[in-house]
Amino acid sequence: MKKIWLVVFILFTVGSFVTFSYSAEPKKNAPLKPEKSGAKKGTLPPAKPIQVAIGANVCIGDVMTSFPSPGPRPTGLAWDGKALWLAEKKTRKLYCLDPETGKVLKSFEVPLIEPTGLAWDGEYLWVIDSFTRQLGIVDTEKGKVETQITPFSSGPSPFGLAWLDNMAWISDSRADAITGYRQSGWPHVRIPGPTIQLGGLAVMGEYFWCSDRIRDRISLITRDGEVLCEIPSPGPHPTGLAFDGDHLWVADYETDKIYKLCINGGNPIRLGKEQKVEVEYYAHVVNRGRVAVKSADVFYPIPVDMPGQRILGNVTFDPQPAEILTDQWGQRVARLSLTDIGKESVKAATMTIRAAIRSVRIVILPESVGNRSEIPEDVKKLYLSDDKMYQIEHPILKKAVKECFGNETNLFLGTRTLVKYLSDKITFNLDGRWNNASQVLRQGHGSCSEFTYVFIAMARSWGLPARYVGGTLMRGDKASIDSTYHRWPEVYIPPYGWVAVEPSVRIRYGAQLADFIGYVDDRAVITTIGGGNSDYVKWTYIARLANVEPEEARVGVRTSTEWQPLKDEEKPAKPAK
Repeated sequence: MKKIWLVVFILFTVGSFVTFSYSAEPKKNAPLKPEKSGAKKGTLPPAKPIQVAIGANVCIGDVMTSFPSPGPRPTGLAWDGKALWLAEKKTRKLYCLDPETGKVLKSFEVPLIEPTGLAWDGEYLWVIDSFTRQLGIVDTEKGKVETQITPFSSGPSPFGLAWLDNMAWISDSRADAITGYRQSGWPHVRIPGPTIQLGGLAVMGEYFWCSDRIRDRISLITRDGEVLCEIPSPGPHPTGLAFDGDHLWVADYETDKIYKLCINGGNPIRLGKEQKVEVEYYAHVVNRGRVAVKSADVFYPIPVDMPGQRILGNVTFDPQPAEILTDQWGQRVARLSLTDIGKESVKAATMTIRAAIRSVRIVILPESVGNRSEIPEDVKKLYLSDDKMYQIEHPILKKAVKECFGNETNLFLGTRTLVKYLSDKITFNLDGRWNNASQVLRQGHGSCSEFTYVFIAMARSWGLPARYVGGTLMRGDKASIDSTYHRWPEVYIPPYGWVAVEPSVRIRYGAQLADFIGYVDDRAVITTIGGGNSDYVKWTYIARLANVEPEEARVGVRTSTEWQPLKDEEKPAKPAK
């Protein structure tokens, strides 16, 4: 009996090995490219630099036009230099489409079970069968698959297909990878999947666009598997992608449409839908001693309009401010004066803000990033300076800067490197302390403010202007209480301007990095913009208690924020007929 099981094991092992070897190489009689073909000649999308237009009416990722798919199950897309090619799974056909009208110029059936990914290599059209895992090379003039290549070992569920550097690249969600193949058919490059569900692929210069139907996003990915930026999918189930040099084309499996998205020449700043809120700041000044307090001042930073927030009406205070001040960073501050706080009693100073808030996403493309010479001199003067919490000349900090940035010169890529560096070196810990940058690096943990100090110190030491913003966050429900608040840094990257960065959240998967640079969601009201120690609020960004009389009084301050959704004013009822 043992001999029988041994034979079975050997046969299974050898069979598995033979199967893998066979599936990784093309058939002997099937070269990777046909030697002779009447395939239509074309060109790959030109590798021209992508331009951004700050303030343009059309944003990067906006839908410019769309038309219905000629079949009900659109999967792969490709651009041959003049026309779009679409793979349709139900009819098992390939369609050549006029990109202006969506009119079918040509169509033919292919001998594949589930045609999905399409790619154009400049001369031939490629198609992948996600069921048999076969690659087909298509003669588009004759309307037939001229060569079929035995399944590649890309993974169990190949879907997207693209062509770059004389390599066929295949995305596979179950293998969680994008794999590139050369003439031999063996995998030469394997990119770990940075998104949740790898879908369609398209090449833009040296990068891949990749769809993710779970997150309804389309990610721009490097060949190292880094997600540079993301745009929203125009439909709920994006499949095929194609890039024509200026626009990204997206096929959607649920809406059965083909979408044309703006890429080149678009506005990189994408704004979300507004929601209106009322936020009430409370600073409860508590007299814990047995001496009455004659007077005490509460300093509130005053919010202003920003891309992600619009202040509705005037910010109100109780009591009314004794004066409005402006610190060295340009931050306006209200000084509220409280008097006659009895023994073991409490008085409150409040600030009420009504605002329309929305998400902001800046789509940053590395090639469009300017250099340090394009940064305004006044920005450099203010936001490259040193301060108590930064100590940019400290040996620990200088060592970290050298270790982090190396020879990087691109301001955007350097920012990404710094976020990843801090994610590896520091863990989040809310211990109520604010230590300086070198101390936080030494201890290996810190709060959002301490992450911010380290980030600003290292960025400034590297020559990248950095500042911080702070405020209150909606905590889950729209009617909520915030007593923790949040602070994060911003860096100045030309031509984009000030770009938000979130360094204090651990990176769990690659695509998260696109949300940590250039993105602020629609649950923040920012009150403070600063570069360091403020004349009036010092290092805080909420409310500061100062000028307590008499000095020996035992006084503390407790701050909290109440959030409420702000309903639009009710319209007057129509008179009855």
